[in-house]
Amino acid sequence: MVRRAQVAIKHVEMSEKKARFIKREIAISRVVHHPNIVRLFDVYFEDFSKEVEMVFELVDGAALLDTIVSHGHLKEKVARPLFRQILEAVGASNVRAVCIALGAVADPRCAA
Repeated sequence: MVRRAQVAIKHVEMSEKKARFIKREIAISRVVHHPNIVRLFDVYFEDFSKEVEMVFELVDGAALLDTIVSHGHLKEKVARPLFRQILEAVGASNVRAVCIALGAVADPRCAA
């Protein structure tokens, strides 16, 4: 069975500084899976040092930052559940797995 889904494509024209960031983003995205974190499906490139396409889960609705900017601020009643979701996603992102993906196991913050 072939399943078709809409996805978001992130195209990045690389530089030395961006390459370090993108490698880190890919490594973390491959080990972190949570309903409140956008999922990375795949990465395509011919020459990583020139450009990369990252295929992400498509998220419906406006970005949180766009919502805040357009309204100036969020009322506490609206902000509280959003903040709770952010905290749940961060808490579930398994710090140990992220540390392994980044090769930072020697860092004391990555201790089991």
